[in-house]
Amino acid sequence: MLKKITITIVGLLGALSIALLIGFMDDVSTPQFVDSDGTTTPGSLASIEWITLGGIPQWTLQRARDVDQPILLAIHGGPGAVEAAAYRAFNAELEDHFLVVHWHQRGSGWTMDREAGFGDVKGERIYQDLEELVDALKQKFGREKIYIIGHSWGSILGLRYAYEHPENVTAYVGVGQVSHSRESEKRGCEFVLAAALAEKDNAAVDEINSACQFATDENLAFAAEDMMVQRNYLAAYGGALHGPMGVADLLAGILGTDEGTLSGLVRTFEGSMGSMETIWPEMMAFDATPWTQFKVPVYFAIGRHDYQVNAALAASYFDTIEAPCKGVKWLENSAHFSLFEEADVFNRFIIDTVKPLKCMAAP
Repeated sequence: MLKKITITIVGLLGALSIALLIGFMDDVSTPQFVDSDGTTTPGSLASIEWITLGGIPQWTLQRARDVDQPILLAIHGGPGAVEAAAYRAFNAELEDHFLVVHWHQRGSGWTMDREAGFGDVKGERIYQDLEELVDALKQKFGREKIYIIGHSWGSILGLRYAYEHPENVTAYVGVGQVSHSRESEKRGCEFVLAAALAEKDNAAVDEINSACQFATDENLAFAAEDMMVQRNYLAAYGGALHGPMGVADLLAGILGTDEGTLSGLVRTFEGSMGSMETIWPEMMAFDATPWTQFKVPVYFAIGRHDYQVNAALAASYFDTIEAPCKGVKWLENSAHFSLFEEADVFNRFIIDTVKPLKCMAAP
């Protein structure tokens, strides 16, 4: 099973390499909002902007059909796994209700500086970049507060920001919300091991047991290379993308947008690999469980079948949170990428519940 996944990834990278050689590598662009007569919609915004954060220029995409709508900052996962093009493919409806801002973090996507490398790509530095970014957006658009969505790694950044800077946050939404990294990774290992045993795949069982030794020994670290083994099996067993959406569908959606290019995919792969090496130990040490008292509305969107960031663990943490208003939305037919797998359900949740700050009773 893992061999098949590896072959698929190698094949994809080979295709991208060929594209590089023949020059089929486009620069990114974003389309304007237009009215029925083809003219640019008055008061709209569709712009790629570079903002200096932490001393380096960083890429942002800013889009709104009406620039007076509230700001919604989408913080991507990974680290390094930029999502602006995926949002454009599956969540463009949000741009009719918010001024949506996407940010390629230090070491990621178009912000990644190949010559500089990843020496300064640290979690704390990226968090400081986030603090500067929010201040810059508030100043540019004359706003006091913004909405924030954090996905996966981005949920670590976003949750912390909402906890430490409630004065700047209208509401926070965690998708694939990380609460206790080590426990979540342990449960991910248990899931893939059970799946491999059910399939009587002895080779997979041996490989998973080797990679997941930390799960039974508190003195062992979960190294990044071992995590990649676990992630490959999570993908194979439906704990990352549950279906019917697969990796090919996600990539097709991305490449069907102006913002999604082959060069962008290459940068996503490079940024993910480079950023993971420097940030993974920080991620594994993350524990949000002491953060229970929030001064802003808090919402979670949880893919029912998410074992990459364990869904049940996220829900248990959500239950401990006290906030002025809170709500959880279970997306029943998706896993870690629920915001794209069940885009229509997710979009309606953000528009109909989060934007008006509706409180939800516990399910």
